[in-house]
Amino acid sequence: MIVLDCAGTVVLPASLDLTGGRGSGTLTPGERADIAVLRIADAPKTPQGAVPARGGHLDLLITEGRVRLWNGRKVEDPDSTPDEVREPEHDPDHPYTGLWVDENGFVRQELLPDGRYDEARGDRRSAYTGRYWISGSRIDYLDDLGFWAFGEFRDGVLHHAGYRFTRR
Repeated sequence: MIVLDCAGTVVLPASLDLTGGRGSGTLTPGERADIAVLRIADAPKTPQGAVPARGGHLDLLITEGRVRLWNGRKVEDPDSTPDEVREPEHDPDHPYTGLWVDENGFVRQELLPDGRYDEARGDRRSAYTGRYWISGSRIDYLDDLGFWAFGEFRDGVLHHAGYRFTRR
């Protein structure tokens, strides 16, 4: 997972294919990411002069799902991941592992010991599945469809996507 403070930046698709009939960019779930993060303003202590003399404003570049540029510096081996963006370790014995149910019993989310979750909705089993990571009171989800979500544990309640889940 890459977490990047994008304050003062613009996040754009790194490439567009408008000839293939897809009519969409490269931020489509299930597709490898092609993302560019550009700073709008110069960082402090940036030399004066024409833009080319000052260095680039490109902070992050991901193409074909691989980090190519990180913090404005080229990543020499795009098959490796910079240390600061490595996937966090999962704790299989975390106390929040188990079944969480919303107030009506309609949504049931099971946090499995292997770092995966399985969410059922009504009589639809496995409506959403994917991976999760817990850090302090925050939970981050990466769904198998490619979207990210998060929640927070407060006073024995999991707050996620407008739901309030309690442990069963």
